[in-house]
Amino acid sequence: MDYRKSLNFFSPKLSARITSALLALFITVGGIKCFEVIKNGEQKELKDPGDGTGTGNEADTDNTEGSETKKLFSFDEMITVSSAFSAQSMIMCDLGALKAVVSKDMDIRLSPGDMTSVMCAIIVSEAVRSGRLSLYDRIVCPAAAAKRPNYSMSSEVFSVGMRLEALELLKCMIYQKGSSFAFAFSVHISGSEEEFVNEMNNKAKALGMENTLFTNVCGEDDGKAQISAYDAAVMMKYFLDDELLRGIFCSSEPVKIKKYEQSSSVYLTVSNDFFENTCTDSQAKADGILGGKTGICGYSQWTAVLFTNGKTEYMVIALNSPSPYPDVLRMYAAYSQ
Repeated sequence: MDYRKSLNFFSPKLSARITSALLALFITVGGIKCFEVIKNGEQKELKDPGDGTGTGNEADTDNTEGSETKKLFSFDEMITVSSAFSAQSMIMCDLGALKAVVSKDMDIRLSPGDMTSVMCAIIVSEAVRSGRLSLYDRIVCPAAAAKRPNYSMSSEVFSVGMRLEALELLKCMIYQKGSSFAFAFSVHISGSEEEFVNEMNNKAKALGMENTLFTNVCGEDDGKAQISAYDAAVMMKYFLDDELLRGIFCSSEPVKIKKYEQSSSVYLTVSNDFFENTCTDSQAKADGILGGKTGICGYSQWTAVLFTNGKTEYMVIALNSPSPYPDVLRMYAAYSQ
């Protein structure tokens, strides 16, 4: 029906008014369709599915087909095991070919424990590269560090009020356990632990670590922080691609730290805990071990070890195990080529 013919019964002036009123009504009714009522009486604008900018429910499309994050490591030839290892979750990756070789429940989310310090080190190194931090900056241990879990593990090396150069502090954080190292970095670089943790989580997201959440810098098991073995492998690959961090991780050379600033004659030697207590230099040479790190996940332990057979480098990670290092050795012995 042509509504314009119907208006011929009215005067031109009245017809114009009716036309304007109808147009206003159509716009109002059409506008209502652009909103949906949500909780508390608020309104949320919907995207027009025909405008080429979205589907109208972008917030719900993160897990739709085609939106999955591309995995760093391929699983085409991966072997899956369910027993033979005490660790709850494990993975072994060929770092050169970016291939997962063997795994056990690699996507289970577990407490990251001291593995948190690996991501802390990544943020520190990136701060150095961006100019936010110099390796020669002297960083003070804040008073609040004494209230952090595991502070006593590092207080002999880095007590409240003590200052260390950033490079010394970074080595201590990678070599040893203890919260004061990471906490001091977080305050110095980001102004607070919370802001530093935000940077850690943003980096984890950028790396595709979908099963990871950091809630603190000290590895405290608060029931919320989590990581999977696969995500840990992704993080360790990025960590080892950093020349500075790889050099510290693979070094058995102790760092000599001046214990008391007012004295030039009192020093403290800080050794790489992995090479001192887990694997000696001679054992590492025999087994093709380049570097490693151990830590605590709640009441259990984790280990990440870098192996080489002369041609290929393998990263083996064991999470939540009463004997993670033997697990790692046995997996590498059984599945390396």
